[in-house]
Amino acid sequence: MHVDYNGGVLELRFTLKTTTPGLWGAWVTTATEVIPLWATFVPTINPALTFSLPLATLPLPDLGVITLSTVLLNLDLAGCLDRTVIDTTVGVGPP
Repeated sequence: MHVDYNGGVLELRFTLKTTTPGLWGAWVTTATEVIPLWATFVPTINPALTFSLPLATLPLPDLGVITLSTVLLNLDLAGCLDRTVIDTTVGVGPP
C-alpha cells in the first residue's frame, strides 16, 4: 500500500495478488477511534492488480496522525498485513 495525502484527500494505491480467494479489509486508526473502511471477499487475483482509491469522504485534515492498515487473509488463514502512518494535520505532509 502506498498513501498520498493532498488537499485533504487520502489516495491509497494497492497492488493486490492472491492465488486463492480470501478476505481483504482496511481501516484507519486515529488517536481516539478505529474507522473501518471495508471488509470484502476477493477472488483469486493472478496476475497482480494495481489500482488507486481516493478517500474523499474521510473528515480530513481533522484526524491528526493516523495509521492506515490493510490485511489480506486466504482460506488457510495465511495473511499479509501492511500499515502506513501519515500526519493529516493542517500544514504537515507525509513523513
